[in-house]
Amino acid sequence: MAARAVQLGWQLPPEPSTTDDPPLALLVDGRRLAPVSVAHGLHVFLLPAARTAVRLVSRSAVANETRPWVSDDRRLGVLPRELTVRSGRSAVPIPLDHPALGDGWWQPEWHDPTALRRWTNGDGLVPMPDIHLTEAGPCLLEAEVAATPPYPLPATGGVKDARAA
Repeated sequence: MAARAVQLGWQLPPEPSTTDDPPLALLVDGRRLAPVSVAHGLHVFLLPAARTAVRLVSRSAVANETRPWVSDDRRLGVLPRELTVRSGRSAVPIPLDHPALGDGWWQPEWHDPTALRRWTNGDGLVPMPDIHLTEAGPCLLEAEVAATPPYPLPATGGVKDARAA
């Protein structure tokens, strides 16, 4: 449709500048925690011993605001491939169809016959498993991100966008 509009003499609006960087973080006990390691989509966070709630936070975007031809109007944060809590030699996966993944999470989706994924809305509550800390050492949360939407960046200089007002 966009190509046809151009053929008819219409000028398309410029595409907004976007990024695929979420910057993923945790909110724990009111503190924002950056990952201690990020490589190939795997974000590793060091969890403090005292915690009441853990939230996975990121930028978010509505797909059809940057790509009007997309019918998805959900606010999307990140699409995790896996969530795992580690302590010592123990590794406890948090299944993406876990019933406690509700606050800040969209419904699970099959992305192929064996790949269950679930989008956050940019602020998802992560249910922490009761992991028995028999070994000394830190507790880690690993969040492997499969995808991100294109996040619009704020316009810099020039004419002010009326939608931003």
